[in-house]
Order: sequence, then C-alpha cells, then structure tokens
Amino acid sequence: MAIFGRFDSYQLAMNINLFLRSPNGDKPTPIYIDIRYANNKLRLVYPTNEKIEPEFWDKENQRPARRGKYKNQPEFATRLHNAVDSVKEILRRYLNDNDQQPPTIEDLRRLLNLEFKREAVVEVKPLDLFGFMEAYMEESIRRINEKTGHTISKTTLSGYKSSVKKLREFTVAVRKYRNLNFDDITLEFYADFTDWLNAQGYAKNSVGKHIKTLKLFLSEATERGLNKNLTFKSRRFIKPREDTDAPYLTEVEISRLFHLNIPYNPRLERVRDLMIVGCWTGLRFQDFTQIRPQDFGEDADGKYIQIETRKTGETVVIPVHPMVEAIRKRYEGKTPNGLPKALSNQKMNNYLKELGRLAHIDEMVSITRTEGGKRITRTNPKHELLSTHAARRSFATNQYLAGIPAYDIMRITGHRTEKVFFNYIKMRPREAANKIRKIWQQNAAMQKVG
Repeated sequence: MAIFGRFDSYQLAMNINLFLRSPNGDKPTPIYIDIRYANNKLRLVYPTNEKIEPEFWDKENQRPARRGKYKNQPEFATRLHNAVDSVKEILRRYLNDNDQQPPTIEDLRRLLNLEFKREAVVEVKPLDLFGFMEAYMEESIRRINEKTGHTISKTTLSGYKSSVKKLREFTVAVRKYRNLNFDDITLEFYADFTDWLNAQGYAKNSVGKHIKTLKLFLSEATERGLNKNLTFKSRRFIKPREDTDAPYLTEVEISRLFHLNIPYNPRLERVRDLMIVGCWTGLRFQDFTQIRPQDFGEDADGKYIQIETRKTGETVVIPVHPMVEAIRKRYEGKTPNGLPKALSNQKMNNYLKELGRLAHIDEMVSITRTEGGKRITRTNPKHELLSTHAARRSFATNQYLAGIPAYDIMRITGHRTEKVFFNYIKMRPREAANKIRKIWQQNAAMQKVG
C-alpha cells in the first residue's frame, strides 16, 4: 500500500512506502523509505535517520500513531512526509533533465545523500572475487532484505562466511586456483570445486548450499558492474540438492515430551517448552522464539497467534493449541509473552538430543543421503537426530496425517505449492496406508448411515 501515493511520468511509475527495520521489536527502530520506480523494476531502500518504538507505529497509514508520546508531536510525521516529498521531487527533476530516463539505483542514492546532506559512504570497489565477497558480507550486517523489510539473519550471514571459508580452502588445496578471480569461474572450475567438496565428504545438499552462495555473490557482483563473466548462469552450473528423510516427532512423542518430568533442570524445561511451541505452531525457530505478547489474540472462535514471519514477511494466523496454552500459564508473570526465553539455535539442538533421550524417543530411523558422491544410509535413534527444524516439519506432517487439507496447512507453513509441501512433510508408507484406511472407513460409515 503506497500511502504516499503514486505518480506516473513518461518512463516512470513510482511507489513509496515507509517501514520499520524491526517491526516486532520493543525498542526504537529505524524508519526506512522503500522507493520503487521505473515501473517497479528498480528499488532503493533508504534510511530516514528517524526512529520509533514499533508499538507507536501506525503500519496501515505509515506514520506515528496519534497516541502516547507522539500524540502531541506532529513535527515527527511532518519530517517523514517532507522526506518522501523530497524523494519525489528529486526523481521529477532527474527525469526532466535526462529525457525521461530514470536514474540508476546508485545515482538515486547519491542524489538523496546530497539532498539530505548525508556524508556519502566512500566505497572502494574490490578488485578481486574474495575482496568483493568480504565487502558484501560486511555490508550485509546492516543490509535490509528487500522482500521482508528485515535485517539479514545471523544464520544467513553464517552461511556466507562458511562458503567463503570453503572456497578459500579450495584455492589453497588446488594450486591452479591460487589467485581465483571472477574470470576464473568456468565450468571447469565448477567441476573441480564440486569434486573437491565431494572428496571432503560433504553431503550433496551442503555442496549445493556452497554453490548457491557463490552464485549469489557472482550475481551481486554482476549487477554492480564488477563481473562480466556469466558462466555461473549456465544450466550446467547447478546447485546440487536432494530430498532427505529428516525425522519428525509424532503427536505421541510430542505428548511424551510435554509430560516429561524434568526436576531441577530449568534449562531443559525451557528447551522442551520452546520445542513444543514450535511443534504446535509450525513456525520457524526464528519466529517461534520471538513471539510477542501482542501477537496473541482472541475472537469468538478462540485464541490465536498472528505473526509476521521473518523469512518471508508474510502474516500467518495460527490457533493456540492446548499444550501451548498450558505452557503460557506455566510462564505467566515470569516472561512478557508467557513463553520461555529463547536460547541460541545451536544450544537448543544440543539440548534436544538430551531431552529426546530422557523421553525415550528411541525409534530407530534410517536416513539415506549422498556424501562424497556416494549414497550412504545411517541408522540412529531418533533423539540423536532431533533439531529445532523438526518442530515445523512435525507440525506439517501431523496435521496432514490428522486429515487437515494440505492447503490449510500451507497457509500456516508458507509453502507455496503442494509439490513443495509434500516433499517437505515426512510420512512413512505405513502412515500413508493408515491415512487412506481411515478415509475409507469414514466413507463406509457415511454410506451406511445413508
């Protein structure tokens, strides 16, 4: 919704929105201008240098709410409107002076810096591939994801660093790539790099993640005019991937965790309760550990959670399960949202394995995946394979097994196609057979009644 309107010119259609960097936080957060122009083909996110507490932000009207500390501060809203008007005027002037051709993103940023008397950031363009990757990672710490309006997650940044580290190790191990640069990214390089990763014993999906990250770096460098080599766009420069049989918790196992007696160990209690919240909301770790008090609501049908997911920026509505409600009562008055305080993903993953062992989640699970270019099957007790990601997968699989239509579940999990959804859920052959049997029994009962 472009609250500040839209104007059309010969080559330009422009939409402007204001948004918060951290809309779900409880501290003052920066306000940004989202500028889309050239018929939405170009986009620049530009800081206003203003901050506001999210609770006082009117998201629909994109302005400070007229209450609380901002009730009698109209000048704040005026500054924001003036900033937006300045952006429009700068674009109008540029069009008039340049035969109706829109500015590049960098030109627009430079003009805005001059208009708002911002000290321009002097960027020294890296001369080689690694120099660019390091600069891009440093920039990503402050960068806003244009699709969601959120900062780049720590997990994403960690993935960048891991891929750059592996690429550096490769250049040390393979002498002919010692001075690797943009022009050296050939199909021969691709084959050598993936072969080296396979020789290190990496799983196929891990190899794919490193190739995906490298392609992202190359795409960004190309867009900025630093790279002219487009080999990475070849259909042979693929990101290897395969579906894996990642485990999920059955409803019986979730109940076993919920009723597990953990005396004198608040650390494990927190992990257990957070995991159960994840299993009954279908949210990703970064979302189910950041639910705010205002995300809970209630209507005539019951209690629900309405939250904007961090990865996609989409808003989902989830009914509050009785186990989640019981956990909220357990933490009532102890935490602002009535839920356990979050731990790091890594710590939770370590503690989950211990929890699963205590809850006797011992079913032997066989997982087959490609490692080092070979198909390998390993069988382990399920508790040794538990991670926070199993929570979301458990929700999706259990709800489908319970007979809830895939489309309704996808509205919560965010899967866009049934193909992706069915690849995601983990239903064993016997469970699929039981689901079909139940449907047959229900149909038979209905026919009998008729």
